[in-house]
Amino acid sequence: MTGSSLLLNGSLTNSGNILIDGTIDCKDNIITGTGTFTLKFDGTLKTSNVDGIAPNGSSGSIQTSTRIFANSANYEYNGTSSQVTGTGLPTTIGGNLVIDNPSGVSLQKSVILTGSNNSISFGTTLTINSPFVLNLVGTLNLDGSIENNGTIAGVGTIVGNLNNTGGKLAPGNSPGTMHITGDYDGRGATHNFELSHNIGYDKLAITGDIQLDNTSILNISFTGNTPDVTDVFDIFTFDGIRTGSFLPANITYPDGSDFEINYNPQSITLDGLELPIELQQFSVTKINDFANLKWTSSSEFNNDFYSIERSPDGKEFKEIAMVKAIGSSQISHDYNYTDERPIIGLNYYRLKQVDYDKLYSYSPIRVIDFEKEPGFSIYPTLVTTNLHIQTPVELELNTEIELISIPLGIIALKDVFEYGIKNKEVNISKLIPGCYLARISQNQKIYSQLFIKQ
Repeated sequence: MTGSSLLLNGSLTNSGNILIDGTIDCKDNIITGTGTFTLKFDGTLKTSNVDGIAPNGSSGSIQTSTRIFANSANYEYNGTSSQVTGTGLPTTIGGNLVIDNPSGVSLQKSVILTGSNNSISFGTTLTINSPFVLNLVGTLNLDGSIENNGTIAGVGTIVGNLNNTGGKLAPGNSPGTMHITGDYDGRGATHNFELSHNIGYDKLAITGDIQLDNTSILNISFTGNTPDVTDVFDIFTFDGIRTGSFLPANITYPDGSDFEINYNPQSITLDGLELPIELQQFSVTKINDFANLKWTSSSEFNNDFYSIERSPDGKEFKEIAMVKAIGSSQISHDYNYTDERPIIGLNYYRLKQVDYDKLYSYSPIRVIDFEKEPGFSIYPTLVTTNLHIQTPVELELNTEIELISIPLGIIALKDVFEYGIKNKEVNISKLIPGCYLARISQNQKIYSQLFIKQ
C-alpha cells in the first residue's frame, strides 16, 4: 500500500506480505497470520488496541509471525480506554509520536524521540513509568500533559508546560541543554546534572515559571574535566518567576567538591567555592625504613586538620594519622609527618584537607617504593594458572592472602597461608587477565608485589 490510507473495520488474517508506506488505522482490530507486516520509513500506524504494538507474541494490533516497525515511521495511539505503547514501539523514533487518547497512554519502554515534530494531542496524558526513559533530541509538542514516573532526558525542546512532580529529569546529553517553552513544575522531582570544566555542562532553559519545593532533589556529578573553584554553572535559567527552592539536605555533590547554590532573579547557579588552603608543595621521601611527608601551605582559611591517607594500590585509601592545621593564615606554613610503618612495596599517599565546616579536598597523590624484603617473592610474574608465593619467615598464624585487581581496585581472590609454611601455590586460572597485587600481612608488616595474569 503506497501513499494511501487503510481503515480496518474488522480483524485481518495475513499469510503474505503487508507493506505500509501510507496510513493504516487498525482501530481496535488485529492483523494476524503467518505472513509479514512491514511499516516502512514514511508510513503511519494508528492503533486503539489497549496493548499497543508488540514485537512478537499474541498481543497488540499486529500479531503476524513477522513484524517490522521502522524507526522513522509515525505512530499514533488513538484509543478511548487506557493504552500502553507496547514494547514493539521502536527505541528510536524519527517520525511523529502522537498520543490522542483521552484516557492516556503509558510508555512501556525507554524511547528516544529524534523527530522535529513529535506531538501529544490535546486533553491526553503520556505516562512514563519507572525505570523507563523518554529521551528527547528533537521537539516534543505538548497540548496535553506528561505524567512522569520514569525519566525525561536529552537535549530536545518541550513545547508546552511540563508537570514533573515526582519524576526524574536529566537535561543534556553529556553535556547539553534541554529547553522547555512553557512553565516547569519540579516539586518532588529528582534533577540529575553533569558538570565539566571548559567542555560544557547540563542545563535546563525554561521560558516560563519554575516551581520547586522542599522535596525537590538535585544530584550533581562530574564528567570530563573536574570543575574548579572559578566555575559558575547556571543549571536552571528561566524567563518567568521562581517559586520554592532545594533544601540543602536534598543536594548531593561528588565527594570532595566545594560548591554553593545561588538563587538569582532569572537563574539558579552552582558556584565554586575557594578552597580553604593553597597547597604550595607536597613531597614524600624515604628516610631509612620510614616515609617522611612534607607539605607547605601558602595560605589557609578555616582549615581544621589534615588527614594522612595511605594506599597499597592507589585505589583504596585509609587514614593513618591526623595533623592539626593552623586554622587561618596569610603566610606560608610547613607541616610534616613520618610514617614509621610503611607498606612493603609501593606506598601511595595523599592529604585530605578538612575545614571547620567539614568540607574537604584532596591533594595530588605521591608514591614511594619500599622494596620487598629478601625472601618475599612471587613467581612467575607473568602467570596463567599457578602463582607461587614465598614469605621471608614461617608464618606464626594462618594468614590471609589477597589478590587485588589494580584496574578495578577490588579484591579478586582470597586464600590462606597455613601455619608454619613459607611457600604457597595459588590457582588463579579463573581470574580475568590483567595487573594484580599480591598482598599478605605478618608481624604488623604488609608484604606486596605486582604480577600479570595472562
